[in-house]
Amino acid sequence: MGKMFAANVALSAALLAACAQPNTPVPPPAPPKPAFGYHDVLPQAQQHLSERARTYIRTAEAMARKAAQREAEAAYRIVLSDPRLTPYERATIWQSLAYQQAERSNYRGAIESFLASLDESDPDRGVGLPLEKIAATLHNIGQLYMVIEDYEKAVIILEGRRRFTVNVTPPQEALLATAYFQLGRHDDALASIRSAIAGAGRDSPENWRQL
Repeated sequence: MGKMFAANVALSAALLAACAQPNTPVPPPAPPKPAFGYHDVLPQAQQHLSERARTYIRTAEAMARKAAQREAEAAYRIVLSDPRLTPYERATIWQSLAYQQAERSNYRGAIESFLASLDESDPDRGVGLPLEKIAATLHNIGQLYMVIEDYEKAVIILEGRRRFTVNVTPPQEALLATAYFQLGRHDDALASIRSAIAGAGRDSPENWRQL
């Protein structure tokens, strides 16, 4: 998510200044749109999908590129009605629909579709998406909540993803810091941005270090 990383860099100076002086409001810029794309869906999933599921996704995505949003979403839902699909295949198709909706700026629809992909998954039983994919999906949902400015839900989701992975990257930590900042939780924001700096080491942007 390179675009979101760049946005977090730009926010860091204002964020740290506000955390250092909690009584001084610093109006932050609006979060940018997330960088979703079709390429995010299939490459890693291919080996786990049946030929039927791969054909479904290719067909639905091709229609989505050409058709109106309502028609494209209807195509996905027809595909999802096939009872022969496994939970993993259904989860992957929901994810494909979510990326398609995000591409068309239907962010609330994308959130619902990403959540539906999680509903198909139970990693404790090896059903649906694996843990690392669940963590990545939660990060995507958190970004989308940031875009629609529902910062409370963004924090809930971004904090929740930590239960599914030990690998929280500095940009992801900075995104959580931004969500805290938007809610006026300056102490939490400062702790997260410092964690991002520590994780990035020498690669951390200079703006992150300006207290």
